[in-house]
Formats: sequence, structure tokens, C-alpha cells
Amino acid sequence: MSASERCGVYVRDTVNRGPLTVRLDRMQQLGYFDEYHFVLEDDDHDLSSRAYFWYGWKAAVLPLDFEAPLSLGATRRGRSAEASQVRNLLLFFLLHSLVFR
Repeated sequence: MSASERCGVYVRDTVNRGPLTVRLDRMQQLGYFDEYHFVLEDDDHDLSSRAYFWYGWKAAVLPLDFEAPLSLGATRRGRSAEASQVRNLLLFFLLHSLVFR
């Protein structure tokens, strides 16, 4: 992403979590994150999708520059998350299947 692209706010239907700011009243209306179905990932996209499909709310992205070396993160060392990513993707589309028809 170029420097000029990092200087704007972008409106999207869904956004990823890192970092995410949500008004408390809206988070309560949405029922918070679905940690039962989305334990490790995609709960942010699920929350954004519920906001959009239930209430027509859109999310905005403000790009940030930061560095997070893998060597500093104990949870990111040498593990493959492919199986959980596939599971969560299938679960996401299953839970939101009525919307995608």
C-alpha cells in the first residue's frame, strides 16, 4: 500500500480486527463477537457482516503501519492454521447463507 493510500479512511462491508473500534451500544445490539463459532478468527468478519446485513451499518478502515516480527509472537511460530481457516470460512458462509442467496 502506498503512502497516499494509507492517508485515507475506506468504507467497507466487512473489516478485519486489527485493531477494531466499535461503539458499545452497537456492539451490544449485535450481541458481541460470536466466540462460540469463531474461536480463533473470522469473528471480526462475522460481526461486520451482521452489522451490515441486519442494520445496514458499514465499517471503515484506517490503515496503520506497524511491524510484528514472527519471532516475537509465541502464538505465530511454525503452526499451520490452514485447517481452522477452511473450517471458519465454511462456517461463515453457512451461518450467513440466507444473505448470500
